[in-house]
Amino acid sequence: MLDFTRKQIDPEALRIIERTGHKVLPGRRNPAKRDFSPNWDGLSREWWSAIRKNNYKDYCRLISICEEDYPTFAACLLRVYNKTVSRIHPFIFNNAQQHAWNILAQMLADGLPLMVIFLKARQLGVSTFVLGKHEWHAWRERDISTTIIAHDAKLAGTLVRTLGLFYDELPDLPEIKPELREKSRTARVPKKELHFSKRNGQEWRAQISTYTSKNVEVRGERTKHILESEYAFYEDPQALNDALMPQLPPIGSPARKECSVIVESTPNGQNHFYDFWRVAKSGDTEWKAIFLPWFIADDLYSVEPPADWNMSRDEKRIQKELSKERVNKYDGKPVSKAQMYWRNLEIKAKAGDIEDSEMAFNMEYPSDDESCFLLYESKSIFRDDMRYLGSCISEMETLGRDNCRVNSWPKGDYALGDMEFERLGNPFYEMQPPTTKRPIFIPNRRGNLKVWEPPTPGHIYAAGSDPGDLHDNAVTQIVCVTCAQQAAELVVHQEGVENFCDQTVALLRWYFRALWLPEVNEIGSTLLKRALNDWHYGNIAREEKFDEIGLKKHKFGWLTSEQNKPILMSNFTTLIRERFFMIASRELRSEMSTFEYEGLTSRGNPRYKGSGAKHDDRVMAMALALKAVAQSPRYLSELTKKRHNLIPSAFDLGINSSPEVEERKSKTLPDAMAEALGDNAVYDLSMNPIRGAFGGIF
Repeated sequence: MLDFTRKQIDPEALRIIERTGHKVLPGRRNPAKRDFSPNWDGLSREWWSAIRKNNYKDYCRLISICEEDYPTFAACLLRVYNKTVSRIHPFIFNNAQQHAWNILAQMLADGLPLMVIFLKARQLGVSTFVLGKHEWHAWRERDISTTIIAHDAKLAGTLVRTLGLFYDELPDLPEIKPELREKSRTARVPKKELHFSKRNGQEWRAQISTYTSKNVEVRGERTKHILESEYAFYEDPQALNDALMPQLPPIGSPARKECSVIVESTPNGQNHFYDFWRVAKSGDTEWKAIFLPWFIADDLYSVEPPADWNMSRDEKRIQKELSKERVNKYDGKPVSKAQMYWRNLEIKAKAGDIEDSEMAFNMEYPSDDESCFLLYESKSIFRDDMRYLGSCISEMETLGRDNCRVNSWPKGDYALGDMEFERLGNPFYEMQPPTTKRPIFIPNRRGNLKVWEPPTPGHIYAAGSDPGDLHDNAVTQIVCVTCAQQAAELVVHQEGVENFCDQTVALLRWYFRALWLPEVNEIGSTLLKRALNDWHYGNIAREEKFDEIGLKKHKFGWLTSEQNKPILMSNFTTLIRERFFMIASRELRSEMSTFEYEGLTSRGNPRYKGSGAKHDDRVMAMALALKAVAQSPRYLSELTKKRHNLIPSAFDLGINSSPEVEERKSKTLPDAMAEALGDNAVYDLSMNPIRGAFGGIF
């Protein structure tokens, strides 16, 4: 257990304290019984009075250090209530608070304003940490205004009580404890406002105002520091921030570097907080995204297990994954068995079956910054597969990192870039045949293409495209049929289908002329025509249609309708439910988490779409790619191994671009299949529709 008691106090302040004979004790009281309060009882009022009387110079220097250093101020002057042990003790940062402060301190050292958004597990003490910082600013700076926003009156009351405890526990000395304006009989104090009118005989005029998000009216005010607590539960955060942000100093001004806006919240589905988090995480704004998972708080979330308790195989796998995450990104420590036992108890304490309880746990105590946003009440058709999809992503990101290293691409969980290829000629002049030069991938951190598995010789690839519309994303998904996994994802904000078509064709050619199934509704027809007529790309799958007799021909591409969309979704859900296919894209999983069954159409067909205004472009493109797999050349590699006495048809080999029309007659089995089955043997095989009946044989 890391101990931050002595480390939190400035070294010079620590020497001043211990010169008086007062020992700052390290360690926690009784971790075995979950008492993680500090051994140190802090500096009493009597101690402060004694040093003021006996060594006024050291007394003033210690106060000066507290004015300069927030961690020292918190440890020496602030006290908090610990509900775990029902006791008040010095404000010694817990593991999560210490991690947060290290990041904020680095931002301050770099001269950056503290524009921070915290995504956190429950009860990590982030709001207490930020409240202490607000009180520190009001205590040390004259004529300052800070603002605190809570999502409801109950939380606002809790925050005000915390501020009140901070103030009440300050030593009653003029240099330390400010006078409140409310002590003046003539002053009218707004409700839920802490106003320091004087400190050490000086006019101070520093205030901390607390509001609820529904009832705040702050236009025309000024403020230097803002805390927005539980932001995910605000009703109209955009309107609130439109009113709050102009109160800060202008962007680019020297004063801007001294202000702070800290947003903190637990997740509440994929709402405005989710969108805010993704923007901050992208790194394209002045906002800093900080994720605080539950497993870094072993001083809060751990229980020593009984001697006979053993983790399940699944829990051991989770412990290994979380340990790797903590070691690489946080404090270098593995996740302990005691933490896993606490997790086990917390899940069992929740109502519902084990899967629902675990999902609820992952929302309240997230271990990654994606799955926690998945709606617990979601009607997604993939709702029960989210944990599996998360495992898929972890495995594919490992593959992506390896491929980045092997190909000397920039480090990352995948390669990000664009395709470089020779463009089509000027249509006003004589058209030249498109080039046969193979496109190449160029890494670019602002690129539109993510690559987990680059084209691998001997592997077979299929693709699907959703061209979107003029106000939506256009997406192409690449599937490796050989490995049964997502290989690449191209996402272009659609401003014209020609650019998307050109990038898609280049991507298909890079993946050895992958079999392609595009959606041809509306603007998709332009996509298909450009690919066929201008690029001469012919390896295009066809929509399948059945009647009471058999399979019928149809045109290139897939014309989505209320009759055949359920066919796409049924195929997609089956491949995921049976664990035949692995996705790699976190954004795809996000769309899958809100892709819902919405009942029946007027004709009795199932209706599917993204919930509310959520996107489903990646889902549709992947569904089309997986439908193309049924027409992909799964058995082509077998031809390179041995000759057959009776060469199978193109349909048998799976290398044709459209379903067979004529009735299929019984033919002799290919040699490899006959050898595997025997002349008369019959087996009940578990069929993987991605890689064939024998997994990796074909």
